[in-house]
Amino acid sequence: MTLVHGRECAFYTAFGKLGLIPLPDIYYQQELDIDTRANGFIVMQDFTECAYMERIEDGMSILKVENMVKHLAHLHAYIICLGRDKADALLKPFRPDFLSDKEKMKEEDLEMFNKIMQGTIDAVPAVEPYLRRMKKISVGSDFSKWASCDFAKEHGLPEVLVHSDLWTNNLLWRKDKKNECAALIDWQCCFAGGPMNDIARLIVSCCEPEVRRHLDSYILQLYHDELSRLEAEKGGDTLKFTVEDDLRPVYEIAFVHQTTPFAMLVPLLTIVSNR
Repeated sequence: MTLVHGRECAFYTAFGKLGLIPLPDIYYQQELDIDTRANGFIVMQDFTECAYMERIEDGMSILKVENMVKHLAHLHAYIICLGRDKADALLKPFRPDFLSDKEKMKEEDLEMFNKIMQGTIDAVPAVEPYLRRMKKISVGSDFSKWASCDFAKEHGLPEVLVHSDLWTNNLLWRKDKKNECAALIDWQCCFAGGPMNDIARLIVSCCEPEVRRHLDSYILQLYHDELSRLEAEKGGDTLKFTVEDDLRPVYEIAFVHQTTPFAMLVPLLTIVSNR
């Protein structure tokens, strides 16, 4: 708890006022300190009257996904254009990716993961053998670190800030402007990693199959084009990576990696279905 709350506080301190992506206004925050028994909290903007959260069962529209990918490109472009040294300093507080680092995984986190997995199995018993195999490539595994960080580096992709939990319940949408995001929330699990993680999480967790298939034909090119445009505006170098040779293979691995957290949604989706 201390780690994840501290990570979110670090995010809002570093990125909260840059205006790169839609975020809530932060009025006050205090980190959790177990030794001094100081409560951790973040006082932020109330979106009750001006924004809404989509229903999980409705799935995200194509236009909303496109807009989110463009927002991610803005965040990534800012980091890339800082240059290696400044970007490294900015991202330092967000290393390592504690979700895939065995040394940082607490026993209670693994216990919670196991409980959620068991809930999925209880809801849909037929998935048990597949889910237990999937666990090997998820939390704390060598594959997880490779898929979320190292494979992107092998393809020469820049290190960026990854939200890592970019799905329906962490996205607020404006009531007054259709398909426009009001805020991305819940940055407790953000980390420094590859740029395809959040796009894969968004599409795996939020989109219906036909929407995913449609987006697959062009969404990486849209990201590349937007990133190239922003880099040119900022006077940055021409991107050295391509869509088919670099972004797509990294995205496909990230897509596989995101199937495990998606499977964890089964108990929630079952409750929604029964309701």
